[in-house]
Amino acid sequence: MRRTLAPFDLTHVQFVLLAVLTYAGDPKGLTQAQLAHRARADPMMVSQVLRALEQKGFAERHPDPDDGRARRVTVTDDGIAAARAANRAVESADETFFGGSANRSLPLIAHLQHLDQSDE
Repeated sequence: MRRTLAPFDLTHVQFVLLAVLTYAGDPKGLTQAQLAHRARADPMMVSQVLRALEQKGFAERHPDPDDGRARRVTVTDDGIAAARAANRAVESADETFFGGSANRSLPLIAHLQHLDQSDE
């Protein structure tokens, strides 16, 4: 994953947060707390990663007009483009890595049976 995301100047955590923001589809953005919750990430870590995304021009933080303690995070046009391009690369890498033996339409038990049989 590191190699896949390197051309986009994104770490895996940055990619996850950027993807959550992009695919949330809310023009008002998400609060940092909402973003942390949706990404299942530590709020303090989210704050640090958002600083890096801001420096890259991929995200912006603004005061929340409804809550003076909160900050809303929005994704920039450059961030949307980066998220979409990186997502395509990640999906391609996943397909390359898992595609040879994985049939996604099979139930989990069938995948496990296939893996068990391949050890013989």
